Amino acid sequence: MAKLIVSAQGILHSGKSDLIIAASVRDEQGNPVTGLGKRNFKVWMLGHFFSDLDVDTVVPLDTIATLEDLYHLVFKSWAPAVDGTFGFRVRAAKGRAAHGDTLAWVVKNGGGPE
Repeated sequence: MAKLIVSAQGILHSGKSDLIIAASVRDEQGNPVTGLGKRNFKVWMLGHFFSDLDVDTVVPLDTIATLEDLYHLVFKSWAPAVDGTFGFRVRAAKGRAAHGDTLAWVVKNGGGPE
């Protein structure tokens, strides 16, 4: 079974309730894995309930030199009711034989009183 090397970092879009996870996907030799879409990614939110999230949009950045392995996974209207640090398991797969996982963390801080 081939292994994909996946790394990811999440952010909350400022002023919106969109969650964006930037995921990098490379093969075992370190080459960018291109051509991935929504069906190639699965994301679970860690916590009391291990719920999977539906990716609304995948934006491949493979047309930009040096970003061939980068994808933005966009989740619309993701806004937990409380502040805190949230963990996500991100899995990328290409075909049946190649896959890889990583963890990404997002901090939601609504700020204190002004």
